[in-house]
Amino acid sequence: MPINFNGLASGLNTDQLITDLVRFSQRRIDTLKSREQVETSRQTSLKGIETRIQTLQTQMAKLGRPQGSVFDRKTVSSSEAGLVTAAAGSTATAGTTSLRVLGLAQKHQIASQGFDDPTAEITQGTFEIQSGGKTATITIDSTNNTVRGLAQAIGNANIGITASVISDGSDARTQPYRLLLSAKDSGSENAITITNNLAASSGGAMKPNFGSTQLGTAIAGSTFQGTSSLTSNSGAGTFTGTSNDTFNFTVVAGGTVGTDNGIQVSYSNQSGSLTGTITVDQADVGVDKSVASGVQLQFGAGTLVAGDTFSVDGFVSTVQAATNAQVQLGTGSGAIVVQSASNVVNDLVPGVTLNLLSADPAKEIKITVADDIAAAKQDVTDFVADYNDFIDFIDFIDKQTRFNVATGTAAILNGNRSVTDLKTQIERSVLAVSGNLPSSINRIGAVGITSDGKGKLEINEAKLNDVLNGRVAGVGFPELKKLFALAGTSSSTGIQFATGTKLTKESGSTPYQIDITQAAERATISATNTLSTSTVIDGSNNSLVVRIDEATSSTITLASGTYSQVDLARQVESQINAIMVSQGKQVSVSLSSQRLSLTSSRYGSKSEATVVSGSALASLGFDGTETDRGVDVAGSFLVNNVAEAATGSGQVLTGAVSNTNTSGLATVVTLTQSQLQVGVDATLSITRGMASRLDSIMQDMLDPVSGNIQKIDDRFQASITDATQRTSKETFAMDEQRTALVRQFASLETTMSNLRAQGDLLTRTFGAGSNSN
Repeated sequence: MPINFNGLASGLNTDQLITDLVRFSQRRIDTLKSREQVETSRQTSLKGIETRIQTLQTQMAKLGRPQGSVFDRKTVSSSEAGLVTAAAGSTATAGTTSLRVLGLAQKHQIASQGFDDPTAEITQGTFEIQSGGKTATITIDSTNNTVRGLAQAIGNANIGITASVISDGSDARTQPYRLLLSAKDSGSENAITITNNLAASSGGAMKPNFGSTQLGTAIAGSTFQGTSSLTSNSGAGTFTGTSNDTFNFTVVAGGTVGTDNGIQVSYSNQSGSLTGTITVDQADVGVDKSVASGVQLQFGAGTLVAGDTFSVDGFVSTVQAATNAQVQLGTGSGAIVVQSASNVVNDLVPGVTLNLLSADPAKEIKITVADDIAAAKQDVTDFVADYNDFIDFIDFIDKQTRFNVATGTAAILNGNRSVTDLKTQIERSVLAVSGNLPSSINRIGAVGITSDGKGKLEINEAKLNDVLNGRVAGVGFPELKKLFALAGTSSSTGIQFATGTKLTKESGSTPYQIDITQAAERATISATNTLSTSTVIDGSNNSLVVRIDEATSSTITLASGTYSQVDLARQVESQINAIMVSQGKQVSVSLSSQRLSLTSSRYGSKSEATVVSGSALASLGFDGTETDRGVDVAGSFLVNNVAEAATGSGQVLTGAVSNTNTSGLATVVTLTQSQLQVGVDATLSITRGMASRLDSIMQDMLDPVSGNIQKIDDRFQASITDATQRTSKETFAMDEQRTALVRQFASLETTMSNLRAQGDLLTRTFGAGSNSN
């Protein structure tokens, strides 16, 4: 707190004197603070510009993507949305495809015969189960030998099969509990197969039956009065029906079995389609009486009372068959029927995913793919809106860069022309002509976008609609994409443009040339030995370990069975892919000169196929030495006959970063080695559309290290930092000066006070002497 003297001794206004003496220091401080505020305001304005450039860049990315731009987007419709729905990807081609859904894919479901309850005892042994290439061998012993125990063991095997114990809700005496197995995935290739090595039914323990039909025992009705014992031919395989059924019996003419003749028992199955009457005579004690669907009955000696009822259940194991979806393309003798394990079908119509909902072979369905006109129009409109918002903000800032002559004051960005330079650079890029394109589509005015004369853009909606709807000759979505995006046109279907970077240059009037010296290859191995005509796979020769694309599989288990050469190739492929799919690896297995041939789906040096080990090697013809690696594509770009380096990764050939023209240019090469030419294999014309060009410019502007926005911000920040530091120094110096002045004036007041006291003393002293004289 400052000391206030108020001139007690000197009569001086010391506070005012000190304030006046430090006034020049305070002015310097005030000037520095004002400078700091101005630079902070400039920095804030720059952030506003940066935000709008970022918004514009986001819109440019939508229009300028080499792949997946709005001009690649497609719409798709189905004429029968209750049967099929569809979704189109960017690779879909506009047009209409006619098809029919003949059948849907279904998940396999099978069920056992009935049991008294979930804890009913089952026999012990091993139980091998498989679905979709995944296999498990389950051991049933005294710890899990119940229906529920088997269900839990199957679920714990984690092979794509769920197991549950269900009740059909019938009388408890009819063994209403069944073990239901359901495949996780649909399609015939995911059918559940079982090798049931559990012991035969014995005593109270039953062997679960999933592989054949089954008849239950004869169950007397709750009011049954007769004394004759009722016996059916219960057991596996005896029922010949094709679906679960119940045969209900009623005694219509009673009597004593073994004594009377003409005892009548009527029957009917559940639907009433099978009916009839059994006659039981005196000699029919213990004699098989045929009913229908393989059902037979025996009656023991004793009475059958008119009105007595009993029933026999017949079971089939297949609850739902494992079926593939079937879709027919075309009609007549040339129609093609395509099968799919799933009801989601990809690329039957190129680039389109079909979702099959219901089958109706009689209905023709039209799948129509079209350019997404609405999305393209929206993105073009959004671009114009974002551009105009940027221009409005820049104009607002631009006004602040001018010196006000009338007031003699400078606005916030006075003298800083970097901001308006940004505007000029963007404006020129938007309105520039795109090289290598026809005059009908080489500038944005071709789609109805023009300048309003004040720097902003405006849209002629009628002209834009005509272009988007194909009403302008020679201008479609592919041409629109070239107007906006980075695009490439190749002379070869085996070499296609993929993408590029901001460093990739347009090819100009002379296309780039591409010389491929090595086509990409996949790893392929062939078994050393030929296969037998028929191969038996069991527990002694069913394991295999392979290494695919630098990943080693866990132990692969082949399903037990007897295989032809073709079926064995399918089994090996299915089992390998079932294990490796979770790692993104896949193989195809075929036959070549009666030898198994295994090929990785991947191209390039990361592609690998190696047989590692397993008990199945010999049976499959392998000796464990088979291994192979793929090869990356190799080649170079030629620009005016001057080679520019490129590197290959799989089938992708990419220009080196240091290249003058083709830096970052990526092409996909699907040519095989036999298709390569000596010298140039293709030419490639590269065009950079407005959005791609502007996106590259804005990337440079927004670069967090070397971009123009960052450089301007750095200058503002340096000025703010300098002003802050100098303000701190000046304030410290002024405070030191003020403190020193306070001390000096305090000393002055003390001195003057002392002098005044001495003067008063002298006055009193000499004044008293004079009076006495």
